[in-house]
This record gives sequence, structure tokens and C-alpha cells, in this order.
Amino acid sequence: MDMVYTVSSMLVGISWAASLVLMLKYVFGVKLSALAASLYIISMTVLFTVMFMLLDDTHVQQRTTIIMAYAFFLICLRLRKPQRCVMVFSVYVIIISAAESLDIILLYTVFDYTPITCFIINTISIQLFTFIAYIIKNKIINIVNRDRPEKETLLLTGLAAVFIFLAAYIQLEFEYSLLKGEDMNPKTYPLFLAITAVTYLAAAIAATGFIKSAGVERKNKIITEQQKIVEEMHDGTRVFRHNYRNTIIAIKGYCDNGDYEHLAERINELYNEMDDIYSGGQLGTAISISDAGLRNMIMLKLLEAKRRGISTELKISGEHFPEFENMTMLNAIGALLDNAIEAAESSKEKCAAIELFEHEGKQRLLIANSFSERPDLSRIMSKDYSTKNQSGLGLYYVSRVVSKRKNAEIAFNCGETLFCVCLDAAEKAESE
Repeated sequence: MDMVYTVSSMLVGISWAASLVLMLKYVFGVKLSALAASLYIISMTVLFTVMFMLLDDTHVQQRTTIIMAYAFFLICLRLRKPQRCVMVFSVYVIIISAAESLDIILLYTVFDYTPITCFIINTISIQLFTFIAYIIKNKIINIVNRDRPEKETLLLTGLAAVFIFLAAYIQLEFEYSLLKGEDMNPKTYPLFLAITAVTYLAAAIAATGFIKSAGVERKNKIITEQQKIVEEMHDGTRVFRHNYRNTIIAIKGYCDNGDYEHLAERINELYNEMDDIYSGGQLGTAISISDAGLRNMIMLKLLEAKRRGISTELKISGEHFPEFENMTMLNAIGALLDNAIEAAESSKEKCAAIELFEHEGKQRLLIANSFSERPDLSRIMSKDYSTKNQSGLGLYYVSRVVSKRKNAEIAFNCGETLFCVCLDAAEKAESE
């Protein structure tokens, strides 16, 4: 075998492997260490070179199938979830197929074929399409809900994958016929482009349907969480009314019987309970918040923390916090408070603090809590990173909510004993 051909094949393999690593890291945000990235590139390059040495161009289909199967295996090693593996692999197939299509067209219309020319065009085009995928990731990846899909979403995912693989198969058949010299007529190029374009268009339509379906699922999930908040508020009000009624009945009974000794004891008990709740900047401070939704949210979470034996502190400066009053932000705040309560409950100190105020034109919420296990700040907003029992939406959901609001920011900090979250929202928010 020609040495130039072998070296060129190895270099193309490096390009394919580098594209896979770059796509995983920068398009899909997969965490890859330098060692893992190196192993990916080396192993895929070795396989690529061996395939080109063992299988000549008359076996391009078998050769490509083996290489792409190994790429899918590498993707599954990192992601593990079948649905996401298929979507990531489909994007990789599109990148490689588009680059190969451009390679074929240029080699048979503009340039003369040589192994080096093929390598240069292939390398540039692969990295170009990888960069394009990176540019449009905010239009696609941020919309796609990567949670477990319903049947409709799963069906659309399958359709997109089928159409993508069909386009790749058509391309391989065309390339195979060119390599064998069966069809070198330039008039077939437009036909090839038309068939491939139509197939990719079908894949795009299916993928768009997937995105819309996933978006509906995401909205339904938010509505479910909103309903949960309303139910919590209703339950809290019902318990308060029940306790209030029982207290009034007991006091009336003491008065009717002239049992002033027990009446005085009961009043003292009520006074101590109220003093314990309202003292130290607790529920009495929360009452100053004008919005009922935000006020009740904080009050319910404080009561929940008290029920779990957590020492809490609340400090509020001001009454109006409009940027925190819509249901989306209330969901996010509720998730942050749930995280703080659960982390504090499992710690030795069992303490949490909340502060709500305005700072330099921004409405700011600070939440601090003790913890038993120091969190990994580099992964804390990742969907797969959680020490919770999945009872809340978690920091992954909060980060997604904040990223969709141009006026909002979130930051995390972890000291020796306290984990802190800072949620900022600038005034005059843009509509979502």
C-alpha cells in the first residue's frame, strides 16, 4: 500500500476523532478529561488507519460502518442514556456526511484527486461543520429537553435518526460508485445533491418536531411544578385555619367554664409559639413582602425548615420584588430553597439563611446553608449531578430558567461550612 495513502488516511482519522471530541465537549457540554480525550483520539485514529490498510476503497461501506460503530460506542461510554446517545451520534453523522459530501463534490468538480488533497479538504470541512454545529447549539441544544421523552418525542427522535442514516447511506453508495468508476458523469452530481438534500430536509423536519414536542413536555413539567406550589400554599392555609379554629374553640371553652388558670396557660403557650416563629427575622419579616406568591413561598419553606429542625435566619430589605414574582422564577426559588433545606438537614450544623434585597439596580436573593458533603462547583449545574432524591427540580432546572432570562444571573460559592447561592435579576425584565 502506498505510504502517502496510509499517512493521509491516518491524518483523516485524526480529523474524525478530533471532531468527535470537540463535538462532545463544546456542542453538547460533555465533560472529558485530557486523558480521556487523548484516548478517544488515539484509539479512533488507530482503528481508522487499520481499516484503511485492511479494506480498500471497494469496501468503503463496511469500513465506514465499523468506524462509525466505534464512534457510537465511544459516545455511549460517556452519555449512557440511549436517547441522548442517538441524538449526539446523529449530529456526528451529519457532520461527517456533510464533510464527505463536500469532499466528493470538490474532488470531482474542482480539484484532481490525490490522497493529500482529500485529507486537506476533509479535515477543513469536518472542522468547519463541527464549528457550525457549535454556533447553532443555543438554537437547538438549549431547547431540547434531555429528560426521558414521551412516546411522541421518542418517535420523532427515531424518525430523525432514520432519515439521517438514510442520507448517509445514499452518500456512501454514490461515493462507492465513483470509486469503482461506474458513474463518473458530472450530470449525476445534481441528482446526488437533490436526493441527499431532500433526505436531510426530512431529518430536519423530524428533528423540529422532536424539539417542539420536547418543548411541550418542558412546559407541562413547569405547569406541574406550579400546581405543586399552589397545593403547598393551599395545604398550609388549610392547616392554619384548622389550628386557628381549634385554638378559638379551646379558648371559648375556658371562658365559658371560668377556667382562667388554663386560659392564661393557653394564651402564654400561644404567645411563646408566636414569639418563637416571628422573632429573629422569621415569618414576621416575610410578611413585609407585598407579593403573596413570593411571601407564601418563603413562609412555607421556613416552616418546613423549622419542622426538620433547621435553624433559619431571614433578612428582607424592601417590599416589592417584581422580578421574582412570576411563576417561572418562583419555581426556581422554590427549587433553590428545597436544595438548601435538604442539604442543611443532612449536615451537623443544620442551619440556613435567606436574604432578599436590592443592590445596584438589581433584585438579589442570597441563600446559604450548611452541608455534609462539599459540592463540586464545576459540575453543580449539570443535569446528572445531584445528591438529592429528585424531589425537586434541582440546580439544573434553575440554571436553565436563568439562562433563558436575559436580565437574570446566578452564582455559587462554597466556603468551609456554608454553601451560598446568589440569584440576581435586573429591573425592567425583558419578556420571556
